[in-house]
Order: sequence, then structure tokens, then C-alpha cells
Amino acid sequence: MVAGRQETRVQDNDLYAEIREIRKIELEFEKSQIKEDIEKQVNDFDEEIHEMQKEKYRLESDLKNAELKLILLFEELIILNSLDDRDAELTLKLQRSKQEKSHIIR
Repeated sequence: MVAGRQETRVQDNDLYAEIREIRKIELEFEKSQIKEDIEKQVNDFDEEIHEMQKEKYRLESDLKNAELKLILLFEELIILNSLDDRDAELTLKLQRSKQEKSHIIR
């Protein structure tokens, strides 16, 4: 009977060792899959960051162009405002000239 128990123990130990080996292989496979998933997510994230940086540079460029246009339009407004007085003078002069012309024609 003792020999039978030893064979059973040996078979049990071999069975447990085989189960442990199978579990180890499964866990290593899971680990490699998780690592691949993480690397893919990190790469996707880095790519999105890169795209966002490019978009940020485009938007900053558009903003600078808009600021330059605003400055140019403001300078034009200042010039036009400075010419208002002269324009009013010339308009009065034109009206007087028209009145003089109408007097001459009569």
C-alpha cells in the first residue's frame, strides 16, 4: 500500500506542477497582452498630444494674424478720424462753391 500512495503523491505533484506551468504560461500571455495594450494606448495618447500641439500652433498663428489685422484696422481708424476735420472743411467749401455757382448762373 505504501508504494501506491507514493505513486499517487508523485502523480499529484506532477499534475500540480503541470497545472502551475500552464497557469504560468497563461499569466505570461496575459502580461504580454496587457503590455501591448498599454503601449498602444501610450502611443495613441502621444499621437493625440502631437496633433493637439500642431492645432495649437495653427490657432496661435491665426490669433497673431487677427491681432495684426486689428492693429492695422485701428491705425486706419485713427487716420480716418484725423481726416474728419479736413473732410468737414472740404464739404463746407464744396457747398459754398455750389451756392456761388448757382448765384453766378442766376
